[in-house]
Amino acid sequence: MGASTSSEQKELEFVAASTGALLILQKAFSKLCDPQINFIPLNSLHECFSLNFTNSIAEESSSVPECFPKLLANLGSALVNTFFTADEGGFNWVEFLRGYIKCCGRASTSLSLNTLCRLYAATSIKAGITSKLEFESDDLDCKISGSFMSTDVLLLLCLCWIMSQNLSTWEGHEKIDLPDVKPLVLSAITVCTDDGNALNVWDWSISGSEVQLPAQKCHMWALTTAPSLGYCFAQYVNARLRRFASSEVLSFFLPFELTIISNLSYFSS
Repeated sequence: MGASTSSEQKELEFVAASTGALLILQKAFSKLCDPQINFIPLNSLHECFSLNFTNSIAEESSSVPECFPKLLANLGSALVNTFFTADEGGFNWVEFLRGYIKCCGRASTSLSLNTLCRLYAATSIKAGITSKLEFESDDLDCKISGSFMSTDVLLLLCLCWIMSQNLSTWEGHEKIDLPDVKPLVLSAITVCTDDGNALNVWDWSISGSEVQLPAQKCHMWALTTAPSLGYCFAQYVNARLRRFASSEVLSFFLPFELTIISNLSYFSS
């Protein structure tokens, strides 16, 4: 696959195989790489993980901030730049495996949420949106500090919903109707702020709020209230890679498709 057989490569292939995705990764790599150099060019991997739809967001959808489409537009490049390390000329087979395992390797719910927060912070910065999240190191399991604004929680929940969808279902539709995630945002505000019980949640403007929610409290809130959030990212990565795998591999190893989730029970189950 473009890299000499080594103990590291065998170990990475073993880990990838344990997720059930090794053959899909091999097929996706062969489709994405430049056959002359056997590397995946940077722009090709960006394209693989980018959201290339022209649909607009319905105006009534969850009062989503105007910056949300820009966040989506920068998702692919932020994902690649954060979790994949390019070698000279692009991504060889070993680096491709390393990046995939960072995104989709077997992990606890807590670690999956950490990874999701890192993706959100990187995408926000690339989109020109201020992020107050801080990470102690580049390790995926490092401590997260800083804070979320209420708008961050709204954007993150909507991003998770988008990543959990089968994007092909939007073909032919002019607008995307996002679910109403405001109840979850208000839940996070109530739980993660010291004066949360004093807030008037019936007359609360998320976009106009200056309340800062400590990152660690938000992490605990997500673990207890919406633990499935952390797995939306891996769903998205696997779904995008499946697009580049053959139909034979798809039908045998991944017989199911991501389904449309039109209510909040998915995030809180």
